[in-house]
Amino acid sequence: MNYLERYLTGEYKAVWDELIELGQSELSPKIYHEAEAVAHELMYRVRFNIDNLHKKLIKLNYKFAESEYIYIEPPADTATVYIPHLEKVFGRMPLSFRLFYELIGIVCFVGDHPLLATYNNQKRNDIYSDPLFWMPTEFIYDQVLTYAVSDGQSYDYAIAFCPDYYHKAGVSGGDSISIRLQGNLIDGQVIGLPQPVYFVDYLRNIFFWGGFMGFENYVNGLWSDNKWKFPLIELSYLTEGLKPF
Repeated sequence: MNYLERYLTGEYKAVWDELIELGQSELSPKIYHEAEAVAHELMYRVRFNIDNLHKKLIKLNYKFAESEYIYIEPPADTATVYIPHLEKVFGRMPLSFRLFYELIGIVCFVGDHPLLATYNNQKRNDIYSDPLFWMPTEFIYDQVLTYAVSDGQSYDYAIAFCPDYYHKAGVSGGDSISIRLQGNLIDGQVIGLPQPVYFVDYLRNIFFWGGFMGFENYVNGLWSDNKWKFPLIELSYLTEGLKPF
C-alpha cells in the first residue's frame, strides 16, 4: 500500500512519522506527491474537528471575543499569492503548515466562558486555557522572525502564527508561538513552547484538550491555585467525535 492507503487504514502517526523522517532531506517527486495526498487528508480531518468544536462551543454559550474571525475560509489567493510570496523570500514552507493555511484558514476561539476561558474579564481569576487560534494569512507577512538553531551559530526563519496563552486571556504575555520554516519539508517544528514539537503533534494535542491546550498545565500542576471547577464534563463533550489524524 502507498502512504495514503496506509493512512486511511488508521496508521496515522506511523505514516506521518515516516514522512517526517524522509522530509529531513530532498524528496523525489513521487514521494512528495504521496505526502501531499496524506497531508490533504490530514487537514480535512483537522478542519472537521475545528468545525465540530465551533458548533459545540456555540451550544455551550461560549462568548467569542473576535466575532469576525471565529472560523472563516482562507482567502481565495492564499495558495496563489500569500504562500508563494513567503516561499519566494524564505524558502519552501513545511507541507503541513502550508496546507493548513491553504485549506483551513482563520480560526480564533479566544473568548469567555465560566469554565473554559476568560478574556479581559476582571470579575474572576483568569483561566489560561490557551484557546485555539491562528493569525489570518495576510497578517503573517509581518510575523517572520530570525530564529537561532540549536548549534547557536546558524540561523533560519520562523513565522509567529499565534500569541501565547497570556495574550489569549487578554493580558500581557510572553513570546508568540512560531513555526520553523527550514529543517523539514514535511512538518515544521513549533517553537515558543516548553519543548519544540512538530506542527501536527501540536495540532493533535490541541484537539486532545478540546481546543483548549492550556488545561494540560492545570493537570500537570502549573496552575494549581484556580478557584473554579475543572471543566471535565465540558472537555469530554468537546472531544467526543473528533477525528484522529
